[in-house]
Amino acid sequence: MPFRSAVHGRDSRRNRRMIGSIKMRPGNFFFSFSSMPPQGAIEMARKALTSAKHEEIKQMARDIISAQQREIDQMNQWLRDWGYTQ
Repeated sequence: MPFRSAVHGRDSRRNRRMIGSIKMRPGNFFFSFSSMPPQGAIEMARKALTSAKHEEIKQMARDIISAQQREIDQMNQWLRDWGYTQ
């Protein structure tokens, strides 16, 4: 994905919607932005899974998806535990 598209395209609109929907508490705000890079990594890794020719790249993509999803899940659990989300 070209840089301009990532900053100004579909992802930018999605990010603005997400920002508008969160309660603006410092912890919630931080975690909402912190989950964007892992989510982007997951999306790129999913593309690699479908387009890579070498098994090593596919395995790396699976590892990235797993690790980044764990980060997102942990942040979301903290938000629930601390009363920022339901």
